[in-house]
Amino acid sequence: MRRLARLARLDLPEEAQTALAGQLNTFFGLVEQMNAVDTDGLEPLAHPDCVPMWRVSPRRRRYVPPTSAAPQPLNAGCTLFPK
Repeated sequence: MRRLARLARLDLPEEAQTALAGQLNTFFGLVEQMNAVDTDGLEPLAHPDCVPMWRVSPRRRRYVPPTSAAPQPLNAGCTLFPK
């Protein structure tokens, strides 16, 4: 953990390193369990790259015109003070 913390440029106290090591071991245990599952014969799930573009409709915001037709002066609503 000390080397990993140094590579990540983290200044971890010893108790935090111990806790992080336990969390990483738990994570890698879950990864090992997932890798142990036999997935032969299973079809992969859908992926966005597999969907034809004509079926994808991008979400766009509806255009809302500005409420006032006249442009506001640059200093509108500001108080100008002399130097």
